[in-house]
Amino acid sequence: VVFRDKRIGKPTDVFAVPQSELTAAQLARSPLMESDLDFTKPAEPAVPAATPAATAKLDRALKMLQKLAKDVARSPRAQHNLAGWKRRISIKTPGGNLAMVIDDRKLAVSSGTLKGAADLVLLFQDPQTLLDWLTFKEALTNAIIAGKLWINANREFTTIFKLDRLPRSVLRDAR
Repeated sequence: VVFRDKRIGKPTDVFAVPQSELTAAQLARSPLMESDLDFTKPAEPAVPAATPAATAKLDRALKMLQKLAKDVARSPRAQHNLAGWKRRISIKTPGGNLAMVIDDRKLAVSSGTLKGAADLVLLFQDPQTLLDWLTFKEALTNAIIAGKLWINANREFTTIFKLDRLPRSVLRDAR
């Protein structure tokens, strides 16, 4: 249990973090205060072991993402969603890695890792979650809440919201 440094008498004055994310010194501290934690560098979870099924799902997801990138180039709504936005996104899954680049109204997706630093890391426990997003079964936002998708920076939720809009915007413009 962690206590906020500035409490205001509400339930949010106290919160919990997994003990596995704390150092021995933090575990021994009583009370553990919010200022004792470093929220700037979250520990990236391990990517589950690769399986042939995960690799096949990622291959399908890559093709769908590359099609989405082409569709964004023809969709005024999707381009509007990405206007003025630039992000380098590293996608990690048990099936392999992908690189996604948003560059002011443009989207590019490729297999492998980014060259250089990423602004955002998306770690999927199963590439099926990518497929579910692309086929309107689950939003990336919901996948984060459900623990199926880990992101390295909460400030990048705006990017997640923009990505969540893309398939819908493309579909609306295609009608």
